[in-house]
Amino acid sequence: MFDIIDQLSIAITHSSINEMTFRNWNYRLGSDNPDTRIYLILDGGGSYRCCGTAGEFRVGSYYLLPARAPLEFQTQSRIRLVWAHVDVWWRHEVHLFNLVTPHPVELPEQGAALAQRFGRVPAQSRGTAGERLMALGTIYDLFGRFWQAAEFAIPAEHDRRLRRLSRALRLIDAPLVRGVRVKELAAAAGMGESQFFVEFKALFGTTPARYALRRRLETVRRLLRQSDRKLSTLAEETGFGDAFHLSKAFKQEYGISPRDFRRLPPTRP
Repeated sequence: MFDIIDQLSIAITHSSINEMTFRNWNYRLGSDNPDTRIYLILDGGGSYRCCGTAGEFRVGSYYLLPARAPLEFQTQSRIRLVWAHVDVWWRHEVHLFNLVTPHPVELPEQGAALAQRFGRVPAQSRGTAGERLMALGTIYDLFGRFWQAAEFAIPAEHDRRLRRLSRALRLIDAPLVRGVRVKELAAAAGMGESQFFVEFKALFGTTPARYALRRRLETVRRLLRQSDRKLSTLAEETGFGDAFHLSKAFKQEYGISPRDFRRLPPTRP
């Protein structure tokens, strides 16, 4: 079986401290939700439903709510929390929750030192290189604790498919700017095109072309939040060629143009 942890990478996409009320903490997210959420509840309370599991938010507890899963949030009054949205990838190629069976995880109170460190993540994640590294260190620490508590595992059929598809995945992502045809991907995986297409879709729930496009758009989405680079530069770096084609693909995927996305106020928890 693949050793996932040995090649796991995490990136913070957004982090903040917020107080939410019943007016803005009653919403749903679909299975296309790209963010894995980490919460520390500071005050108040509420409830959630994730991956078919319902739970309560408790003061002092940490929560991991996986991406790629429908989410619902609710509070009857108010809830105050420190939170971070993160991307979690295996070998920079495969989203973790495409591999393991996702489910929410709750960690009870972990001590004042960790709570203080996580409370500094929102500021550190927007700070100097050293501060961003400290923020990532805290996220890795928390993710390790979640992993120990959750015992995530790759289903056997996913493990088998990953072994066969790993070379093709490297072709898709190295580099993102290079367009690769299904014929090349199938050859890299040692399969015929039809078999490759079936195996790929069984693992990722989408076609190779759609998967590659989504990976490129997720990269653009992250860079729009983390940098002020021009759209034309981002388009060249991610294989869209020019700002027009990037904007068209981005709006089709997310329902908003890259420029409007960049102007949005900080995302909610």
